[in-house]
Amino acid sequence: MIRRLVVSMALTIAFPLRAQSALPGYSQQTATAERLAETDVISKASPAKASEHSRFLSAQPHMAGTPAQARTRDYVVSQMKSWGLETEVRAYRVWMPHPISTRVWRISPDPIELKLSEGPIAEDTTSTAFPQVLAFNGYGASGDVRGDVVYVNYGLIEDYAQLDSMGVSVKGKIAIARYGRSYRGIKAREAEKHGAIGLLIYSDPADDGYVRGDVYPAGPMRPPQGIQRGSVMNPNGDPSTPGYPSTVGAKRIPVSQMEVPRIPVLPISYGNAAELLRGLSGNSIPQPWQGGLGFRYHVGPGPVQARMAVTNDASTNPYKEIWDTFGVIRGSDYPDEIVMIGGHRDAWGPGAADNVSGTVSVLEAARTIADQVKEGKRPKRTIVFATWDAEEWGLLGSTEYVEDDSLRLIRGGVAENERLTILRAVSGMRDRLTTLRPDRLLQGGEILDAGHGRYEVIWTPIRSSRRWVTLAADPISRASIITLEFRSRIGVSADHRASTTRLTIPITGCRNSAIRVSSITRPRRGLARRCCCESLTPTSSRTITSNSRAPCVGSAVRWSARSATSTGVLRAPG
Repeated sequence: MIRRLVVSMALTIAFPLRAQSALPGYSQQTATAERLAETDVISKASPAKASEHSRFLSAQPHMAGTPAQARTRDYVVSQMKSWGLETEVRAYRVWMPHPISTRVWRISPDPIELKLSEGPIAEDTTSTAFPQVLAFNGYGASGDVRGDVVYVNYGLIEDYAQLDSMGVSVKGKIAIARYGRSYRGIKAREAEKHGAIGLLIYSDPADDGYVRGDVYPAGPMRPPQGIQRGSVMNPNGDPSTPGYPSTVGAKRIPVSQMEVPRIPVLPISYGNAAELLRGLSGNSIPQPWQGGLGFRYHVGPGPVQARMAVTNDASTNPYKEIWDTFGVIRGSDYPDEIVMIGGHRDAWGPGAADNVSGTVSVLEAARTIADQVKEGKRPKRTIVFATWDAEEWGLLGSTEYVEDDSLRLIRGGVAENERLTILRAVSGMRDRLTTLRPDRLLQGGEILDAGHGRYEVIWTPIRSSRRWVTLAADPISRASIITLEFRSRIGVSADHRASTTRLTIPITGCRNSAIRVSSITRPRRGLARRCCCESLTPTSSRTITSNSRAPCVGSAVRWSARSATSTGVLRAPG
């Protein structure tokens, strides 16, 4: 749990939230000084500098484990050094096979080989000057398989239940699923679980294409040859070192024990998907399964047969080096207490949006605060500006760092300023930061002043658009009450019913309080959750039930459930 807690510490607000009224925890004099400091650091952000960083970092594809990614490492470190920050690079050697060859054929009827590459785009110089990363899904297995094609809709649990009711099996067959409704790793897991020998995933135009709007370059939607790369591994971190860091000499588990797919998985375009789906016969589909291609869908199997051939370097060069970078500004009063601001640095391509935009925001925050330090305005607590590697593969860089440095992070990792700080939980730091204002580093969040010195923060949690969390806190003191409310959005999927969960915890006696919130209500499972109140000494830990009111005698309050969605941090002053 600690590992997941700090993995979520990828993007932290390092500055007090601004309010129109007096700042809780500040005197009138210090509140004025705080607002002036905030205004000053905001004014130092430079769009020209941000553009310079973005051009360099997105000049070429820089997948994790490649020389191009080492180039981004060196740039970030050199920039932070030039601003006077202490810097550090942490290298980890992780199991991360790269693709060598990926091919797909329709072998009957009318045999053809599908063209998997997206091809160059005239107005995108990176697509013409550098080779693109092959069409592949990270951690999909090598293999050469052939069989009947079966359309499985989104490839989720309920879709296979529907196929069972129709008397259709994917055992020994190649499944084709459309992106959406869930993480692609779940699609790979379910296909393998139900006996498929391979999986093809495509973005249907009904979800991301001409049905939704104009396609690129006329609009933002995916064109017929566009594909979506991504990892299909479900756990986080290096699969060869589960729960401990991938440092030199680390014990590696065998591939047979790693939680990675055992079948080939490839992304294809909806132009290619049409070549396979158009000829399917068999049962007529349920109406919600109909996508946006210009023909009636069927599930199969047959008469369409396909072949998938995937070769990677798992047998020759499976381990790659990845690099996390850190720039440090030491705190003046509490140097052992750490606020982390970070974003991931790797991408499947040039990565201008995901996540060069986030890295640029981290860099500009570092530069502007470093300028303040040169003027004699040093933060009270240590600020660490981090860029993580190999996030796209499954949060590898951030997970390995937490596993490597968990003791120090448990003791010193705080996100605080004398009233309220929010620690945003993100999936591999996937923040599309659209602003360079350092006091607004929370993308997708809304900060509300509810009056009477009470603040609410609403944000969208990781890997889901269906759930959201409200965190509210009265003016922070040693008798503060933390209230967290979890609610399902309107339009929840069929396997989740709408629910509201509230948790109220007093932080009397706590110096630091970290609250991790998660709740999934399933019709047959109900809620699974617990609340732990513990100090840094094992002998004083104890467990209390959620929704209970009891003084916390330790240094941390953590609440967890089956799946973490959001994280908030509060601190009592003094």
